[in-house]
Amino acid sequence: MGAKLRLVKGWQGLVGFHEARTSSFELHGDWAGRVTGCGNPGFYFVERGNLLVTLEGERYRLGPGDVLLIPRSKDHVLSSRGDMAVVPIEDITARATRRGETLVVGDGSAGLRVRSAAFLGRPLTFSWLPSALMLNGSTGPSSLRHMTMALVEEVRRGTPALCPLSEAVFVAALDGAVQAAHLDMDLLLAMNQARMAPEEFASVTALARAAGLSRSRLSERFTLAFGEPPMRWLRRARMEAARAALAAGRASVAQVAGRFGYSSESAFRRAYQHVLGEPATVRRHGGKKAR
Repeated sequence: MGAKLRLVKGWQGLVGFHEARTSSFELHGDWAGRVTGCGNPGFYFVERGNLLVTLEGERYRLGPGDVLLIPRSKDHVLSSRGDMAVVPIEDITARATRRGETLVVGDGSAGLRVRSAAFLGRPLTFSWLPSALMLNGSTGPSSLRHMTMALVEEVRRGTPALCPLSEAVFVAALDGAVQAAHLDMDLLLAMNQARMAPEEFASVTALARAAGLSRSRLSERFTLAFGEPPMRWLRRARMEAARAALAAGRASVAQVAGRFGYSSESAFRRAYQHVLGEPATVRRHGGKKAR
């Protein structure tokens, strides 16, 4: 199996988008709006005009055909230029009128036309991911550009559910980030296995075995790549899986504790509270919680 195929399969297990919330805007004149980050991946695509995106101190200038992929959305500013007073983006869009599927702010024959999408699903929380990935409309990897344009066309048609193309775009973009960070794909594949079967990964030794590394070598590479010890990440991944099992409401705390290898419910509760900062509770029918 080639490195590229292994990379694609690894990311498909780690991404997991299931829906997109899309928007289409046309803005005229000068403006600057602050967007509150939702933590989900997303993108901005400029059809016409120019857009300035300020994110974590970096400025990205987008022209026609450019795409800015944001692996995990944080607070950022969208503007027509960099010297404008910033207001909440809702203050700007509140003045919009609707033209078909597009919200229009201001008047004129020429202005910025931008489409955006936020992908709903598992957040991409790896610390090494860049804040944004700029895809130039006329340069850059042609395969990624063509896939992104095809995805934008789906968004333009208003398709709410995402086909595998959406994941393919992010897989290709994140491939570049992986290569730039010089990460060992074996780590990502092992982490994917741990996410898919968290009950089977109670130790760093199990994670090292999945990566084909010694425990000490895995710890060294993992800490260097992700900025935290592998055991800390593993505990969090297991407890997040336990929280999902409890939220499903089909098993008691004691049953989930046993599933994750805890000999006593009290020990599981202590570990759960320590890692997630909240008590272990079961989601009952009707939305209520029971301990």
